[in-house]
Amino acid sequence: MIPAAFISHGSPELTIRGGRWAESLKGLGRRVKKLNPELVLVISAHWLTDGVHLECSEKHKTIHDFYGFAKELYELEYPAIGRPELCREIAQVLKGKCVKDRGLDHGVWTILRHMFPEADIPVTQLSIDTGKSLREHFELGKKLRDFRDRVMVIGSGGAVHNLKDAVLNPTRTPGWAVEFQEFLREKVTSKDVEALLNYRSELGSIAHPTEEHIIPLFYFLGSLREEERVEVLYEGFEFGSVSLLSFSAC
Repeated sequence: MIPAAFISHGSPELTIRGGRWAESLKGLGRRVKKLNPELVLVISAHWLTDGVHLECSEKHKTIHDFYGFAKELYELEYPAIGRPELCREIAQVLKGKCVKDRGLDHGVWTILRHMFPEADIPVTQLSIDTGKSLREHFELGKKLRDFRDRVMVIGSGGAVHNLKDAVLNPTRTPGWAVEFQEFLREKVTSKDVEALLNYRSELGSIAHPTEEHIIPLFYFLGSLREEERVEVLYEGFEFGSVSLLSFSAC
């Protein structure tokens, strides 16, 4: 079975930095590559749609969907290929539709550049249907379980993602962010889905003023089989209250 992961992708600048976060992704990538996955499917916080969409192109564009960063970041390309036939099969199971030429946003390629730097494993991106509840996202993730022998599922978002607070307090990690990160670590590693579906009662509304960065976590959780154990892949804060807490499972 191919591992699954939830990765907090943080600032796009992390794609050109080294450090422990990058090394944790590289290590996971080496482990996955030995298993010869047919496809990497990423659910990113940055593709919000009406309905379920899957990128089914043969080759993917690199989307630089961020502002105010170093010129070097806008010159980076991640020349990933797709696997249209398998993507169409997945789209049919998810009752979604294939789209072409949308490309991969920074929630996808900034992490894959560390995991698979040669861009030699086919990739697709699954959108977030804004009309679905958290439970419905979790249930949709369950439909990916049957593909896990061939496909790596990655939720790419943020464990704590309050950018307004991070901008106001870039050098200080507030107590509520630490507390919510601890809550998330405990409940994800124990696979306590019901507690996570009610995360807003545990400082969640402060940690996530909007939900798009936590929704990918529920695709990761939904894709897991009963016997799988969840491990912390990386833990720490990057920029004030922005947590890079990430998980893997197999």
